[in-house]
Amino acid sequence: LARPLGGILMAHFADHLGRKRVFSLSILMMALPCLLIGVMPTYADIGYAAPLLLLALRILQGAAVGGEVPSAWTFVAEHAPPGRRGYALGFLQAGLTFGYLLGALTATLLAHVFSPEEILSYAWRYPFLLGGVFGVIGVWLRRWLSETPVFLALRSQQAPVKFPLRQVLGEHKRALAPAALLTCVLTSAVVVLVVITPTVMQQRFGMSAGDTFALSSVGIVFLNLGCVLAGLLVDRVGAWRALLLYSVLLPLGVGVLYASLIGHWGMTWVAYALAGLSCGVVGVVPSVMVGLFPAQIRV
Repeated sequence: LARPLGGILMAHFADHLGRKRVFSLSILMMALPCLLIGVMPTYADIGYAAPLLLLALRILQGAAVGGEVPSAWTFVAEHAPPGRRGYALGFLQAGLTFGYLLGALTATLLAHVFSPEEILSYAWRYPFLLGGVFGVIGVWLRRWLSETPVFLALRSQQAPVKFPLRQVLGEHKRALAPAALLTCVLTSAVVVLVVITPTVMQQRFGMSAGDTFALSSVGIVFLNLGCVLAGLLVDRVGAWRALLLYSVLLPLGVGVLYASLIGHWGMTWVAYALAGLSCGVVGVVPSVMVGLFPAQIRV
């Protein structure tokens, strides 16, 4: 619930005050709660205040993520040189999906170094502390970013739209339907590849956690590669044509992966790699989305 509401609120200010400010604020709103979760007291220390505090921090993180992704797409797209927008956005998406691999690696390392009792007792804090520290470094790095030339040119010519959300709902209804559907495609492609399939492989096909992690890691690496290749394709043939191609490749790639699991074909890592490449639609969607809306209400 926090993600869409936070996204709408932060997008309002991104279209009013600039992409850079909100882009910097969103990572701060993700980094600080992450750090605070790592040091917060438990239920044993402060009772019911602990889960309420955790909920508040998670809501803040959710709101930040809701503003982070559209701000990142817009920021990168408006900085990209002509003819390179697709590649820039594809590379950005590869960075986002690479975060899943880093998270999985951290969790795996934690499980190898500490016992389940130690993780429940104190070691669960380490990933949050690590994420918080890297987030603060990210806040510092974003200080050196410059505002997008598109936004600067826009503000020199006209005043900001008073209520961007009202204009979107009133004048861009036709663009909202494909935007919402494309968001579903993007999210489901990542969730099926990264979250659902490893769970299914363990529960339905009896694979060990180590094997499923190795296979899903292959899938994520090829997903990263697929995002970049998809971005390059966008620059060559256009966003909508690339989307049409990947709309065919996505079900084919996932279908081959599950057929290899059900049919016990072997070489599952090859099927997972192909599925990862076919999920390159994740690298196409931002190019389509950014092109659907004018700069005044883009975020």
